[in-house]
Amino acid sequence: MRVRGVALGVGLVVLAVACGGSSYKGLSKSDYVAQASAICNKYTVQGKAAFKALGSSPTEQQVIDFVKSKEVPAYNQELVELRKLKPPQADRNTVNTILDDEQAATNDAGTNTKQFVDHGSTAVTKKADAEAIAYGLKDCVAGSTT
Repeated sequence: MRVRGVALGVGLVVLAVACGGSSYKGLSKSDYVAQASAICNKYTVQGKAAFKALGSSPTEQQVIDFVKSKEVPAYNQELVELRKLKPPQADRNTVNTILDDEQAATNDAGTNTKQFVDHGSTAVTKKADAEAIAYGLKDCVAGSTT
């Protein structure tokens, strides 16, 4: 009987964890922002170094090619890393919206690259960046490498 009771207890614990229960342990907002900022700063430094390789007077086409071949893939990788962080439980929906909108901005920068290069942003990137900044992720805005 005791073994059956232990097995039942273990089964209930496993079921509670599998169903989501209250086992989510996100970072505090300040820890989340600090870790996200560190990720974003790493990509900003890499992007600035890569952009410098274009020289002091790159043509518009060189910048467009750079955005498509270097910056957009770097933003995508940055977003992969950001999605691995656990935001505060109360902010999960907000952070997911920000990351989804930053993904849309990255996609838009790859599609509307000339407008992105000419103006430093598009309507989509402006919206996503405003959300990120409002949350405290000022280091994680599109266009920060050029």
